[in-house]
Amino acid sequence: MRHAGPANYVAFSQDGKYLATGSDDKTACVWDPASGNEVTRMPHDGPVNRFTFSPDGGYLATVGNDNTARTWRWQPEDLTEEACARVNRNLTLAEWKLYLPDKPYRKTCPNLPEPEE
Repeated sequence: MRHAGPANYVAFSQDGKYLATGSDDKTACVWDPASGNEVTRMPHDGPVNRFTFSPDGGYLATVGNDNTARTWRWQPEDLTEEACARVNRNLTLAEWKLYLPDKPYRKTCPNLPEPEE
C-alpha cells in the first residue's frame, strides 16, 4: 500500500476491515488490508493529516493542512448509487471503452435506460 508521498496518519475502520491513510501527496486513501488493494482515493488541496470513519463506516471525515475538513462517501457501492441518482442514462459502449477499457461492458445503473449509440 503506497502513496506518492509519506503517509502522515493511518487508522482502521471500526470493524477492522478497512485501513485509511493520509499523505503529503494531498490524498486520503482507503485500503482493503487483506488484499492490499486500494478501495478509493480522495483528493485534497494540501497534505492530509487526520481523519476518522463514521460509526457506521459509511463516511470518512478528512482534515488537511490546507485548513479544510471534508466528509466523503467512500464505499464503491455508495458512489455508484450517488452517481446513478445524478445521471439520466447509462454509458454508451463507446464511452465505456474510453473510460473503462479493461472491463467488460455492463449496465451500471439498472434503473436507467440503455443509451442510444
